[in-house]
Amino acid sequence: MILRQTIFFLLFSVISSQTLTAQAYKPMLVANNEWQVTICGISGCLTDIYITQDDTVVNGETYSILDGYHYISRHFLLREDVNTRKVYLEFIQNGRPLGEVLLYDFALQVGDSLMINNPISPFPPNAGYFTLDSIVSRTLFDGEDYRHFYLTPSDTTLASAKGALWIEGIGSLVLINTPGGEANINSAGHLSCMFKNGNLIYSNTDSIASCNEFYFLIEKESLVTEKSLQVYPTTIETFVSIKSDNTIKSLQLSTIDGQLLARFFPKKQNEYRLDFNKYKTGIYILDVIDANKNSFHQLLIKQ
Repeated sequence: MILRQTIFFLLFSVISSQTLTAQAYKPMLVANNEWQVTICGISGCLTDIYITQDDTVVNGETYSILDGYHYISRHFLLREDVNTRKVYLEFIQNGRPLGEVLLYDFALQVGDSLMINNPISPFPPNAGYFTLDSIVSRTLFDGEDYRHFYLTPSDTTLASAKGALWIEGIGSLVLINTPGGEANINSAGHLSCMFKNGNLIYSNTDSIASCNEFYFLIEKESLVTEKSLQVYPTTIETFVSIKSDNTIKSLQLSTIDGQLLARFFPKKQNEYRLDFNKYKTGIYILDVIDANKNSFHQLLIKQ
């Protein structure tokens, strides 16, 4: 009888300990998210804003629309399955969904491996297999504990040699669609600030003065739909088109590290088509000034 009670006590202690130490899953898409990604070069630093604000339904599934300078087309959709702790990306092309790609699997256990994809991003689309080395709970700006997933690539020729870091509820520390990318301020950039419903969650101010919310200070949807300038596509194979409500005065194309490549001066045009065939694969910044002296910058990716 004493032995049975002892065994029961030990089992109860183990179960209770696991219950007490268990951490509830922190979903990514249950709030209005705002990611601020900073990129620095010779000419200084730029911080781009990415948000999820609206939902849409595709093939019976509800998706959050990903908006921002890189995702200006509003064709990037995110879906989270809270039960399985997985986050997916869907891309709409010519009005048709191309099929979901798994971005994050927060149900992974230490030692598990999975194939990571970086769809439509500056990193290799198929990053190869990664192994989850460790999960560390760290307290972020809001005082809550968030699981940090540290992953190492099996083939370092395809992905970041330093591995990848995911934060549950936030995602990658680079662009949201680069789970296999390394955060690098002088390359594709790194996450500086992350807000949920206007509340600061994550902060890295080594390259900026402070974290200040942007989306919640402006009218709903004005980030994209009320822009007087359109640049498309932002992920380029051959040409990029620029269309403005006002006459385009000048365009300037630079590399991500600030090297000036070319300047263009259209003659009383509201539209311009820029040939990208001669430029190599990489990340570029396009600066546009219109006749009213309004200036715009756009991050472009040449595949």
